[in-house]
Amino acid sequence: MSSQQWSLSLKEILEELQIYDLGKKSEAWLQEALPANPRLTVDENGKYLFKPPYRIKGKNSLLAVLKKHHLEGKGGILLSDLNECIPAAEKHIEV
Repeated sequence: MSSQQWSLSLKEILEELQIYDLGKKSEAWLQEALPANPRLTVDENGKYLFKPPYRIKGKNSLLAVLKKHHLEGKGGILLSDLNECIPAAEKHIEV
């Protein structure tokens, strides 16, 4: 799994999901709802880009985020959130 990211238009997202028969009403709703999603950003071309909850690229940045979280008294971080940031997050957090 690559850490590279690229943006996709709504049409490209639907093609990736193999959804070819979406109604106009549902498509219009998605056009309104997707920009409001906190896990997405919209680029200058109107394409959507996934925004992970934390900026983690590997073990060192993971450790830095965990330390910062601890120092700020925020508690733990969900493994599901970490898996959205880096592939095989479990491998990086084993003791």
